[in-house]
Amino acid sequence: LYNANGKIEQVLSAEGERLILYHYDAVGELTRVDMEGSRRRLESAVLRLKADVAVEREKALAEVADRQQVLSQTIEGEYQVQRDRLLLIRSQIEAQKNQVASIKVSGKQGKGVLASAMSQIQLGLDQVNGALDRFARQRQDALVQLASQVLEANLQIETESQRSYDQINEKAGEIRRSIVQQELMQVLYHWYRKILGRDPNSAEYNNSLAA
Repeated sequence: LYNANGKIEQVLSAEGERLILYHYDAVGELTRVDMEGSRRRLESAVLRLKADVAVEREKALAEVADRQQVLSQTIEGEYQVQRDRLLLIRSQIEAQKNQVASIKVSGKQGKGVLASAMSQIQLGLDQVNGALDRFARQRQDALVQLASQVLEANLQIETESQRSYDQINEKAGEIRRSIVQQELMQVLYHWYRKILGRDPNSAEYNNSLAA
């Protein structure tokens, strides 16, 4: 599309999307070029890529969480089986202890036999209580280790996701700089041709872009 002065003002796609917009000053000299289509496509692509990274990140975190839940239930289930078995045994031993303690004996030998039996029963109780404590500690250690592994896995997922975001941003930055260069190039060539009657050489072009 052209403006009233016959200068190109817009470039449209076949679907009517504005791709490029040209700006002029009061006397009709080119002052700026906006490559709107390229910028929109770039930002849309960046959003799509970042959305994909976010989806994959959440999927990975969910898989870790699901795995943690399964393993936690396994650890807890195994512990409860052992705990309940030992508690039943302890209950049986304590009942036996009470039964033996209720026996009335006389004489040194009888009392010695009873004391020995009580000592053996107490030894059994100590072993059961020691096993209960050991299994409880093993359960706790297993859960702590699992939590550490989950934390490490989550950290790795976050690190990989951030690396992907950084790569997207870096590539998008390169493309944005390329778009800016294309926008500036048209204005730069216009003014060189108008003022000096020629195109800028490579050094002049690079220096202008750097400035």
